[in-house]
Amino acid sequence: METDRSMAHRAVSAATLGTALEWFDFTLYGSVAATVLPKLFFPAMEPGSALLASLATFSVGLAARPLGAIICGYFGDKLGRRNLMLGTVSVMGITSVLMGLLPAYAQIGMLAPILLVALRIIQGFALGGESTGGQLMALEHAPADRRGKYSGLIGMCAPLSQILANAVLLLLSATMSADAFASYGWRIPFVMSFLLVLVGIYIRLRVSETPAFVKMQQSVVATVGSPLRDAFRLHYKTIIRMMLFFCGPTALFWSRWSPR
Repeated sequence: METDRSMAHRAVSAATLGTALEWFDFTLYGSVAATVLPKLFFPAMEPGSALLASLATFSVGLAARPLGAIICGYFGDKLGRRNLMLGTVSVMGITSVLMGLLPAYAQIGMLAPILLVALRIIQGFALGGESTGGQLMALEHAPADRRGKYSGLIGMCAPLSQILANAVLLLLSATMSADAFASYGWRIPFVMSFLLVLVGIYIRLRVSETPAFVKMQQSVVATVGSPLRDAFRLHYKTIIRMMLFFCGPTALFWSRWSPR
């Protein structure tokens, strides 16, 4: 029993840290998209259009999240929650480093914003898989009387990561000249975040596969043609209720958070 509880604590720690790291990277991008990126990646446009184009690159990451959640959820059922979580946090770390190292429009022309959008799509895809997969891994490890508590800890990741990411950018901008921050200062947290991702990978490697997935692998499961289609066909009322329930908090979160 003590071993199971210890593994549950380790699982929620891994899910919480990994989700926090991914939201940290996501928030970093949202902040710089409204400040330095318009001049670096869209200098040929007039300032207002450049800002809108930069914020649009932020939006494509959000648009990729549902697709990431669906596809990663499918592979999580096939390959395991733990393996999927190792993959999503690794992809997030790699894309963040590449963003930090990406040449600007002045160096490679139109290829710069194209690569930026591609990295944003990949990053949003990984975050979609992480957000749902992390909660699932923690809850499937959690004791029945601790599931609400564990889920709440993961839910704290987004606001805490938002505060931390903006604090890092504030510290850098306050200790560097404006030209230095616009040139390379904003890149530092993107590149350095990979060190934190390595910590997340280390912790997740020490977490076993969830008992629910192991039990599912050992049981005989009927083959279905399309799990997504069957989920909507058999449980569409529950899915719609949960979507509508989540719309309010999500709308409030993004309306208050949106980069300015």
